[in-house]
Amino acid sequence: GTFFFKNKNVLSCGLLAWVGAEPSMFSRDKFNMLGIANEERGTHSCGIAIDGELFKGVESNSTNRWNRFMVKDYYPDPQQIPVVIGHTRHATSPRPYTAENAHPFKDEEDNGNYMIGAHNGVIRNYEELASKYNVDSTGKIDSQVLLEILSKDKTDVLLDYNGAAALLIYSTNDKETLWVFKGESKNYTMGIPTEERPLFFYQESDNSMYISSLAGSLHSICK
Repeated sequence: GTFFFKNKNVLSCGLLAWVGAEPSMFSRDKFNMLGIANEERGTHSCGIAIDGELFKGVESNSTNRWNRFMVKDYYPDPQQIPVVIGHTRHATSPRPYTAENAHPFKDEEDNGNYMIGAHNGVIRNYEELASKYNVDSTGKIDSQVLLEILSKDKTDVLLDYNGAAALLIYSTNDKETLWVFKGESKNYTMGIPTEERPLFFYQESDNSMYISSLAGSLHSICK
């Protein structure tokens, strides 16, 4: 399912995405406006997934901020897949400035299928989850472990993690769908579940939708 809730802004990573009926409906200008806005949620690195390819922006070549990334590290418009996933990272784990740890992540299968995902949040028990779901966590950050588990269709992990998660996922097993997950905290305050990370959407038309961690950024691209 897809879940969206209102929430106060939390300093953490920024998620942004577009999904539509045809790749030609994608607006680079609108997407870059979302990316620039989400810089306030993270500037350690950034990245985007286009047509199954990953493009990363890092500090070593001064593309860690989206406003530099979109100019210096040119990414193409989508030609085949009408789904685009972007991310601005505020690192909570080691090696914050490397392309290896920048989102999105891609997990490929031997049969050529793959899953691409981006995560906003912190998974505190990711090593325990890696052991439980038989995933090698060596050299991987928490987000990468969580997404790799999900790529194996182990959705029970969404009930097992300790921490916070908002997720954007695209899989070639379901080529016309962008999966959006929005978690609620297992730590309750006065009996009320607490939203873990903010996420909002703008339905541009029946065939085009933009998603962002910041509601204000979506207002800026409305017609």
